[in-house]
Amino acid sequence: MLPSQDSLIPHAAYHSQYRILGQIGQGQFGRVYCAIHRHSGRLYALKDLEHRVFPTNKFLRELTYLVTLRHPNIVACHALEYHPGGRYLVMDYCEGGTLRDLVEGEGEWVLKSKLKLITEVLWGLDHAHRANVIHCDIKPDNILLVSAADGWRAKISDFGIARLTEITGNPNYGKGYTGSPAYMAPERFYGKFSVASDLYAVGVLLYELICRDRPFSGLPGELQSAHLNCRLQFPPHFPARLRPIISRALEKLPQKRFTSASEMALVLEKEMLALSPLKPSQSFFFLPSLALTSPTIQVTQTDALAFQVNHLAIHEQRVYLGMGNQLALRSYERRDLGGKYQTCWDSYFNIPIVSLHLREAGIAVFTQEVSQNKTSPLFRYSLHLLSDKQTSRTILPTPKTSWIAQQFIYAFDPNGQWLAMVNKQSALTPKGTFQLLNTQNWQPIAPPNKTRFPSQLLTIDHRHGLAVCLAKTETRKASIFRLFNRRGQLMRAFALPLLLTNLCLNPYSRNHLFGLDLTHRSHGFLIRLQPFKVSRLALALEPQFILPYPWGYLLAHHQGKLILLDNEGYHIEAFDLAEPITAIAAVGRFRCLVATWQNHRGNLHLLDLGDEIESFIEQYRMQKDE
Repeated sequence: MLPSQDSLIPHAAYHSQYRILGQIGQGQFGRVYCAIHRHSGRLYALKDLEHRVFPTNKFLRELTYLVTLRHPNIVACHALEYHPGGRYLVMDYCEGGTLRDLVEGEGEWVLKSKLKLITEVLWGLDHAHRANVIHCDIKPDNILLVSAADGWRAKISDFGIARLTEITGNPNYGKGYTGSPAYMAPERFYGKFSVASDLYAVGVLLYELICRDRPFSGLPGELQSAHLNCRLQFPPHFPARLRPIISRALEKLPQKRFTSASEMALVLEKEMLALSPLKPSQSFFFLPSLALTSPTIQVTQTDALAFQVNHLAIHEQRVYLGMGNQLALRSYERRDLGGKYQTCWDSYFNIPIVSLHLREAGIAVFTQEVSQNKTSPLFRYSLHLLSDKQTSRTILPTPKTSWIAQQFIYAFDPNGQWLAMVNKQSALTPKGTFQLLNTQNWQPIAPPNKTRFPSQLLTIDHRHGLAVCLAKTETRKASIFRLFNRRGQLMRAFALPLLLTNLCLNPYSRNHLFGLDLTHRSHGFLIRLQPFKVSRLALALEPQFILPYPWGYLLAHHQGKLILLDNEGYHIEAFDLAEPITAIAAVGRFRCLVATWQNHRGNLHLLDLGDEIESFIEQYRMQKDE
């Protein structure tokens, strides 16, 4: 993860076990922060309970509820931490945000997914009710989401105004009313509460999920009158089989509602069985297009290619083209790569090029050579450093250094001062050797570190990076992210119950990742690192190429189809080159260079994505917020 932001909180405890990563919410009793445990690397939510706004009796009540209620669908409390300005409740961290985000979002998702989340809320409530705890404030803001292999899992949070039915022995006794009027049962306005009060709120919640609007609206006084007197009405598109269920949950008299949360949950589960099974894509969201008034993507220049280009690297007016065993440097007359070009030099290797990495004064080239040992194949990975100042052809350049390994992955830091790498000598072991090298002298920065062999290495900035490991067993599927620093230390950061691939860090923010589901590559994930947040997206293609831009991402399929997404995953535009893509690279903020190859002929296309993209996205956001 990124460095501490403790300075954001004036009263932060500097010797705390937790490092604050950012604020994620603001409640009536204090702020909520995303934090990482300094030793375990696990993420937690810290709920800041200030003495002046959260008196001791309320604090002790919520703490009691959270400690005693242990259920997969209830946010758990793990510890209590004191700091100079108050207290933190250390709680489960829910990276999916709140149900409010889904209700107010523009993504499309299926009815069965909605019923699944509501059923989980009901099972969590059933557990609380059996412990004589009435939540009294069920609403989308208090339903948090965590990632699961089949979508989101719901967790109930915020028991700050919950009531114990055993306080008086009378489940309909209370003093005054507190809560959210839009979700309050009629009796709650008179200070009474019961199990049925929570079920009424769940009925409002389910209605809102289906219609994207609540059954009653208005100011608090108008809401009170509507809950007490107005008849429930359904829009024409409302599912007929769910109408009697919601009608029963929203009965004016508590005794006419469901007798328990489990009864309502079982009824909904029966309705879920009558629906079609969920497909994997239906746990993701098809976000709408921003609806550009006219196309912006244009091919502004095309140069013919005599050889297939598999690797592209671009720095200002210089373009490096990797073609099998050959590397060529072109220099264009304009910074946007338009106009004429000249070939500055080319180099020939006796083994294939596998990757290119820009350096301050040239290019780093990795090549891969297979050994002759067929029983235990090893590879020689060689690093070549070529300067853009050279002026002549080179044949078989001498490598700077080499490694022999069965598997080998690597990543340069953005400033090119160190190289992170992991190599594995045998397929019989899941572990590899992690090490950082100083690129000035190519000497180790720290002793080697044994670790599970990662699927990817990503550098966040010149001080930090992430190693991504995939854990796949019969009982577990997870992507485990481990933070490492420039001193070569590895620490556990976080894990997601998903198998992620093609993860790409957006270098313009160094806080966002875009990745794909390993088994369903048309499913995308937007991951914000600080504070941690995950969004799931359904894509219109299965991308092989992902290019980050300041405004979002370009995704491309090898057959020639491209789509543009903004930083929140909204579709901007689609384009089809109608030629198979072999390599692609970004050119500045609004352009890209695309190499294609078909029928022994190729092209190098310069695409203009449209300078107006950023202003269009900003206008769209302003209109949506109005």
